[in-house]
This record gives sequence, C-alpha cells and structure tokens, in this order.
Amino acid sequence: MSLREKLRNPKNKAVDELVPPAWVVQGSETTQALYQSASSEFIRVTSLIEQKKLLSPKERKIVASHVARIAGRDRSIINTRRQAELVDWIDRANESLEKLYELHKPSKSGTKKENPHNQIATLRKQLKLLQETNAKEFVDRIFDSNLLDNRDKLAAEVITLRRVNTELLKKIDILQDERQKQDRKISLLLVQLGKL
Repeated sequence: MSLREKLRNPKNKAVDELVPPAWVVQGSETTQALYQSASSEFIRVTSLIEQKKLLSPKERKIVASHVARIAGRDRSIINTRRQAELVDWIDRANESLEKLYELHKPSKSGTKKENPHNQIATLRKQLKLLQETNAKEFVDRIFDSNLLDNRDKLAAEVITLRRVNTELLKKIDILQDERQKQDRKISLLLVQLGKL
C-alpha cells in the first residue's frame, strides 16, 4: 500500500492508533466521523510538513470545511456552537502543525541570510509567547496559593471594621452633643451662682 493510498483511506492505521478523547467516544456518530476525518487530515498534513514540502498557509493546516467534506457532512456542521470540542481540537492541532512547519520549513535558498525584519517579527512572537506563558504561570501560582482566600478574609474584615467605625462615629456625635448640653447646664449654674 503506497503512502497516497494510506492517506486517502480514512481507516488509516495511524488514525486508529490515536486514542480519541472522551468527548469523541461519548459523542454522536457525526462527532466521531468528523474527528476521524480531522485526525486523518492532521496525519496527512504532518507527513507533508515532515517531507519538507513547500506548502501554502492553507495547505499546512486543518481546514474545517475540508474535514467536513472528507466525513461526508455539510461544512456548516463544524462551528463552535455545534462542535465546540472539535473546533478547539482543530485549533490546537493547527498550532502544533504551525510549530512543526517552523521546525521543518523548507529553505528557499541554502545560504541566504534571514531578513532582519523577519528575525524581529519572530523574536517578537517568541517574546509575546513567553510573556503570556509567564503571566499564565503567575496567575496559576496565585490561584494555587492562598492569596485569594486571604483576600476574601481581609475583605470581610474590612467590611466589619467599616461598620464598627460608623457605629463609633455615631457614638462620638452623641457624646459631643451631650457634652455641649452639659457645658450649657454648667454655664447656667455658674450664672445662677454668680447672682447669689
């Protein structure tokens, strides 16, 4: 059996060796057929990339309409509303295919230096990815730590202290009013004592 026949055959052994996720096993017949088509397309594109074929951007990723056509379904069935897990799987597979393509990218000329603008763009992408990874790790560390629990406790304590503060301010106002009344009484008594 040639490579082309293996790639055309949807019951490819490499596809059968993939362990389908739980959402495929528990999913409908359509979901299973679409997953089989998507995984066979993934294997086909992977082999083309590993052979260092010069591919257009559309040829080096899994296209949902092509997957639906292979599965014998309408292309509108693959959308986030109907097949959210499959769309997510295709997106992740496309990301890994893009990384694989970057590793196996065929060179147009052997000794040509890379354009500095391309190098800058590549470095910016790597920097952005690194920053996102670091931010995600930081957020994960915060969730793993008890900082959020402590924040909730401190917020409750702040609310309690604000309530106590308002009560004390009311008591201070009451005491000041009483002091003013007593000062008036004292001054009246002093005036009466002075008349005697």
